[in-house]
Amino acid sequence: MPKFSQKLYDENDKKAKDALRNHLDSLGIYTLIQEDFKADIKTFREEHHESEIKNRWIDDWPVAWNTIHIPARKKRYMDGGKTVIFWIFNHTCTKAWRIHGDHLDDTQLESIPNPRYPEGEPFYNIPIRLGKLVEIIKK
Repeated sequence: MPKFSQKLYDENDKKAKDALRNHLDSLGIYTLIQEDFKADIKTFREEHHESEIKNRWIDDWPVAWNTIHIPARKKRYMDGGKTVIFWIFNHTCTKAWRIHGDHLDDTQLESIPNPRYPEGEPFYNIPIRLGKLVEIIKK
């Protein structure tokens, strides 16, 4: 299990949730945020949404980044057959990759080192062709 950073959570969680909620609301997908340690946002559709910010992504998606990383621990949000849409936002929450949870395939699991977990954390290494790059609508 990765090391939890309250500082990073405090800096990014509300920002990502607000950006996603505003975007979904603007599309007529009404939302509910309820902190229950499951997917960040519930909708009045049969789907949930999980958001996070990739702070190293500033402007355009770097061409060298051929995959999108979804932490393996988040697959539990789909327990019981729930549909989950994963959103990976850029630093300013103006763009996001939208990845359907159906694309989390155990053959894509890879241990990837990061600053919080230098020895590696298990991630789904999703090819970008399976995601959709979305311009986020701001209110």
